[in-house]
Amino acid sequence: MDFKARNWVMIITIVIVTFAVLGGGQMLWQNFAVARPLDTALQDINGVEKVVRENGSKKEDAVKINVTLKNTANLQKTYTEIMDGSASILGGKRFKIAIADSRSPELEQFNYQIQPHIQEAMATGAFTQMVNKIYELAAAKGIGIQVFIDNRNIYLQMSKDGAELYHIAARYPDSKEVK
Repeated sequence: MDFKARNWVMIITIVIVTFAVLGGGQMLWQNFAVARPLDTALQDINGVEKVVRENGSKKEDAVKINVTLKNTANLQKTYTEIMDGSASILGGKRFKIAIADSRSPELEQFNYQIQPHIQEAMATGAFTQMVNKIYELAAAKGIGIQVFIDNRNIYLQMSKDGAELYHIAARYPDSKEVK
């Protein structure tokens, strides 16, 4: 092998090793600086049963965080802690929260039934009227329900016979938050 061929082999080897080291460093960074702290922070929140994170295929894709809730005492508080914890660890990276629960067909049907009341309240601002109507309908069906409202969302927490349904309705549907 002459000197020029040996130099090309050396250059190609250096390039391959450099990319391997950079790729490995990126994976370590992702695992130890983002993934583990995020999983730990979210698992410590009361009511969070399971957290599964999905990174997008492209760097600019949003991180999807699938959170399974169970026996949550206060959905508004739990969701706010999930959002705040995710934002503090992910920094400026975009993310989406998807809430999973143990819903039943009866709770899903009830959720569909009360959606017109929720949409009407968001349009008119008659939240007290909405809450009263939802509690009345839930009592008639024997469904336990809690309704929380803040300046961003309406939180519905329903339960019956061991099944739970958590629904978060954005008060401003054009917001960047995704549920």
